Amino acid sequence: MAESVEVWAGRLGRFGLACRGVVYLVLALLAIRLVQGTSGEADQRGALEAIARHPFGWLVVVAIAVGFAGLAL
Repeated sequence: MAESVEVWAGRLGRFGLACRGVVYLVLALLAIRLVQGTSGEADQRGALEAIARHPFGWLVVVAIAVGFAGLAL
């Protein structure tokens, strides 16, 4: 039982790292748009709002929140 908990904790942690990478990627894209003169906020809140605006974006934001929680564990 303890071994399976370690396996799931490791997977959840890696998923959290991947989610952090996705947020940083979206943040970089927003920063590029900001430099080009396109409106938008170049911060983490703006990145999550940009993700949430797309179809099923709220589902992605929930998955990112789960990933961040796994990373914190």
